[in-house]
Parts: sequence; C-alpha cells; structure tokens
Amino acid sequence: MSVMEATDLAARETGDLWAEVKAIRNEQPRRAVELLDVLCARHPGEYRYTWCMAEVLGQQLYLINEATPWLRRAREIGPKDEAQATALRRAELRHAVFVEEWAGRLDQAISTYHQGVREHAHSFKDIEGWAPKINGFGERLYAAAAEPVTAQQQGIVDEVRARGIAFRHWDDLIGDPALFAELLEVVRTTEDWTVPGKPHFFKTAIEEEQTMADPMIRTALHPSLLGAANAFYGLYSRLVSANIVQTRIDASDDRNRRGSEGWHRDPEDRPMFKAFIYLNDVTEVGHGPFQYVPDSRPGGKYEPLMPRFGRGVYDMTYKTRPDPERADAEIDPADIVTAFGRAGTIFFCDTSGFHRGGYCTTQDRYMVPCVYQRPASQYPSKLRLEAPQGASEAVRRAVTPY
Repeated sequence: MSVMEATDLAARETGDLWAEVKAIRNEQPRRAVELLDVLCARHPGEYRYTWCMAEVLGQQLYLINEATPWLRRAREIGPKDEAQATALRRAELRHAVFVEEWAGRLDQAISTYHQGVREHAHSFKDIEGWAPKINGFGERLYAAAAEPVTAQQQGIVDEVRARGIAFRHWDDLIGDPALFAELLEVVRTTEDWTVPGKPHFFKTAIEEEQTMADPMIRTALHPSLLGAANAFYGLYSRLVSANIVQTRIDASDDRNRRGSEGWHRDPEDRPMFKAFIYLNDVTEVGHGPFQYVPDSRPGGKYEPLMPRFGRGVYDMTYKTRPDPERADAEIDPADIVTAFGRAGTIFFCDTSGFHRGGYCTTQDRYMVPCVYQRPASQYPSKLRLEAPQGASEAVRRAVTPY
C-alpha cells in the first residue's frame, strides 16, 4: 500500500472502514486486512476489529501464521457475549487445524478437530463447514498410501453406490468357518443380554471392554469388510461399533414398531456405510428382516418424505425419521428391498437411505452390525482398542482414537 493510500485510509471514518470490511472480507481478504490494520491501530481494545482480523487471516491457509498473534490478542481482550465466544472458539479451532495442515501433519489436524469437538461440542454443530476439510485430510492420506482395492471390494462399492445395498455370503467373502463358529459360540454362551442397546434389542458386549481378540472386532476389521468401507468412502474409515445384537421375539397383540424397527435414516453421516451379518436364518417376515428403500437416498423419489439426512452431529434433537403413517402410505412395497437370508448372509448398505428391521414376531434374530465412519463425523465411539504391532495401516487407523 502506498503512502497516499495509507493517508486516505487514515482520513476515513471508522464506520465507513468497518462497513467496507464487512462487505469485502470474504472476496478480498488482503484489502480487508489493510482496512483492519487501520481500525485495530485506531481502536486497539475493540474486540470486534481484533477478532475480525484474526478471522480474515485465519480463513486463508497461506496467511495462517499471521493470524496467530491476532487470535491471542482477541482472547486477551475477551469476547463480550456467548455468540462472540463461540465464534472465537471456531476461529481458534480452524487456526489450530490449519497450522497442522500447513505443516503437513494431516493426522494431527484430524485429532485437533476432534479435540475441539470434545471440549466444545455445542460450538461446532455446523459440521457442513468442517466436513469437506476434515474428510479431505482422510482422502489425501488414503490416496498417498495407494491402498489396493480388490475386485471383490470394488464390486461391493459399485453396488452400494448404485442401489444402496449389496448382498454377499460369509463363505464366499470371508471364508473363515472358525471365526464364524466363534461368533455363534458367543451367541450360545451369552447369558446376560441386558447390556443396553435400544429399547427393543440387546447387545452381547460392552463396547468399552471389547478387545482386538473379540470375534466381532476381528470380523469388522477383516480386509473384505474394512477394505470395502475404505474404498466406498475413499479414505481410511474408523470402526465405531461391532457387536452382536439380539432382537427378541414379541408376538403380543399390541405389538408396534419401536425405535429402529420403523423407517429412519442413520444420523452419523451422509453417506453412511455399514455391514450387517446374520448369525441365524432370517427367511420369513416374522424373523425381523432388514428392509431398505434405495430410492430414499439423496435425489430419490422418496427423499421428500424426510429431506433431512445424517450430518454427523451428536444431537438428539436432530431427527431423521419420516412420519411413519405417511411413509407407510406413500412408499410402494415394490420399492422396498427385504434382506432375507440364511445364517452367514452379509449385506452392505448406505444407511442414509430409509431402512428398518428387527420386527421379530416368530423368532429372535441375531446379527452383527459393523459401523464405519469418516473422520469428520462427530459421533463418538465407545471402543477402546489398540492395534497390535504389525497391524496393517488400515487396521491401525480404524481403531486408533482421534
């Protein structure tokens, strides 16, 4: 900036300078910084000018180091209300993430994001602004590793992307009868199915107590499943759940669908990749088969029944269930895929589409749901696993906490 330009800025009214900053800060950050230099020099104790300087600089990766002292100064002056405090926390987190990205530490950038979420979850519910950046780090790490994708995994990915669901069988996909026998033994020997799941089904394991030796964990981390999840997302996914779920028979006259027995979208992310494994035959309607509506995904004809999709924020007020009566009336039965199958049936699904299951009226159902998430999803995992020495990069990243 020339001496004449600096003189002209110094002569302008504060209100005029501030109005121009607000109008151009996103499109012309360098010009906004010049104006803010004048405002901050003129009013060194004014929080809004100092914070805005930090915000403008912090939004530009190439200016990230220049933002550091301004953020520190904004914190020293102190926000005047909760709205300003939230905005400052956002700016500080973005700055911390950008610093790690600028240094090439993408893993640490993801961890920094999750640390901020854990400390101030209510400040970071607008995940739409974060997801492209954080998931992008995961995509870059995955691309750099050049993980091979087998034809088998790619086939699963192609089917799920095309119609939302893909069916396989344990014998063809995993082919480990001993591991499947271990899962059945867990079902046979579990006496206390009171581990809290949802109101209508129960789990065999407490997630915090599971280990890498657990057959459910080993199943979820099998290359055929984990590799398909990673290929679907195009990044290293995180395993957040792998349990055996028992859905109990209920043939009472006043039986109604409860919880996930009704149509819903999963709230953890969009898209949302899961694998499900039947441990007993589910060949009749009374066995509680999983059901799915492919045309309820984004752009499908049933999207308007519930245009809200999962967004990765742990917020129980954020609903993703359509009105049950309207859904039952408007969804054509011909558009519903019902997952019948013998024990060992595996199906992969993008559960951001409408799905339901577990409406058991003639027998109990036993199933292993394996849940995989992208890095930006804020849904917490209760698993406390540690990858053994020599574990693959995919396994290590799937179980390492952010």
